[in-house]
Amino acid sequence: MKFLAWFPRILVTLIGVILAIVVVSFALSNRQRVMLDLWPFELSLELPLFLMVLLSFLVGFLAGGCVMWISAGATRRQAREARRSAKHLERQVAALEQRAPEGKSGGGGLPMVANGS
Repeated sequence: MKFLAWFPRILVTLIGVILAIVVVSFALSNRQRVMLDLWPFELSLELPLFLMVLLSFLVGFLAGGCVMWISAGATRRQAREARRSAKHLERQVAALEQRAPEGKSGGGGLPMVANGS
């Protein structure tokens, strides 16, 4: 059973090591320099090919993260509202429990049930 607890960590580490080996071998085999011209501007850069490819992956990764963060805004807002509502309802329950006499249902409502756990 302990192996199953460690398996995800071992798997992530193994995938990370394999990915690192692939990135390093890519960088070592693509060291030639290429020219990058940024068209509307009079700017050009000469960079190693591997750096240009890895930077483009990084820019794409960051852009995708920004798009996902923006698109999840409605879900985050709903979660904040649900937390506020839950806190408000917990305060109401606590106030009603303080007003109710010990061991009584509180005047015709549902009887109070002791927590069985």
